[in-house]
Amino acid sequence: MTETSTTDYHILMVCEDNSQAKILEAFLQAQNQIVSHVPLSQNLDSHITTQKPDVVVAIADIPDAHLINQIRNLPLPVIIFSKDSRREKIREAIQAGVASYVVDGLDTPRVLPIVEAAMSRFHETNTLKQELETTKNDLAERKLIDRAKGLIMDQRKCTEDEAYRTLRSMAMDRKKRLGDIARDVLELSKAFTT
Repeated sequence: MTETSTTDYHILMVCEDNSQAKILEAFLQAQNQIVSHVPLSQNLDSHITTQKPDVVVAIADIPDAHLINQIRNLPLPVIIFSKDSRREKIREAIQAGVASYVVDGLDTPRVLPIVEAAMSRFHETNTLKQELETTKNDLAERKLIDRAKGLIMDQRKCTEDEAYRTLRSMAMDRKKRLGDIARDVLELSKAFTT
C-alpha cells in the first residue's frame, strides 16, 4: 500500500521520451507532483532557471559525460535512475553532486521516498558545507587578528590583552568588524615596510 505524498514538488525529469518515463510522469502527477520533462540532449541550465524545480530526476541507462557535466554542482538535489552499476560511474556521479544514484530501481511507488531522502541528504550536505565555509572564514579571521595583535605587541611593547583591547577599541570606534580592522592594520603595516 502506498501513501499519497502531501508535499508537492516540482520535479524536472531529464530523460528521453520512452514508455518508462511516461509511466513515471503519470504516476508523479497522480501524486500531486508538478512534473516537467527535458530530453537528455538539451541544456539543463535554462530549464532550471525558468522552471525553478525542487529536484532533478534523470533517467539514463548509462549516464554519459554530457549528463554528468550538466548536473555537476547544480544548486538542487539530483537523482539518477540508471542500469549502469559500475563503481566508477557511480563515483563520478556522486562527485558531480548527485544526491542519489539508483541502479535498476525505477519502481514508481519508490520514487517519492527516494526524492524525499535525496532532498533531505542534499539539504543536510549543504548545511554542512556552509558550516565548514563559516568555520574556515572564522579561522582565517582569527589568524589575521592574531597576526595584527603580534604586530601591535611588537610596535607598542604591550601584552597580548592590551593589543586585543586596542584592536577591539579601533573596531568599535570605526564600527567595523574586528577581522576587518586586523586586515587594515596588517595592510597598513605592509605599506610602510615595502
